[in-house]
Amino acid sequence: MKIRLPWMSRADRKRWQSARTLADLGQHLAAWLEGDIKSWPGYQPNYGPDVETAELIPVLARLNRAGYITDSSQPGIDETEAGHHWRQRAAVTGFIDDEDLLEDLSAAAIDAGLLVLIHRPEPSITLDGYRVTRLDGQPHTVFGGYVSLRDLRCMWPVINRQAFGALAGAAQLTIVDPRWGSDDRLWRALDNAITHPAAA
Repeated sequence: MKIRLPWMSRADRKRWQSARTLADLGQHLAAWLEGDIKSWPGYQPNYGPDVETAELIPVLARLNRAGYITDSSQPGIDETEAGHHWRQRAAVTGFIDDEDLLEDLSAAAIDAGLLVLIHRPEPSITLDGYRVTRLDGQPHTVFGGYVSLRDLRCMWPVINRQAFGALAGAAQLTIVDPRWGSDDRLWRALDNAITHPAAA
């Protein structure tokens, strides 16, 4: 039986602390998604991505390496499990400091009929986000609420000041498929956007 320690290993902590830029964080997050790093500061120590994320790992890793630092994602599902009915919209949230990438992803999402929400640092107006999960017909999860500096510190407690500053200064991008239970459109659109970026 494998025992999971309730803290991040020294090696993983050192690796995360070595990040200085958003691009560095994206490289490390892709490595965590793929199992090369055992812990991510925003997740339970020594655990990899949730089981439902397994099929999304290749595209999420590519997005992170391209510069979209994803902190939450989920597939679109419509299923009953253990007597409960779950309905989810495919959705992803994260941080971008590359304006060209932000424009490419946003344009690809809009062209595909997806919902896009962008928060700039310290916005004067914040929106509540999009409802993305329903449990037994009741609202359950929202993606796209503005992440404050206080929340950001809770989500990324290990990284150094320079990397934290990069996150704090980045745009917060949320993309959601408006269709419940559908999982074909969002990931294809984003993958195409980073594989075939718009001409400058």
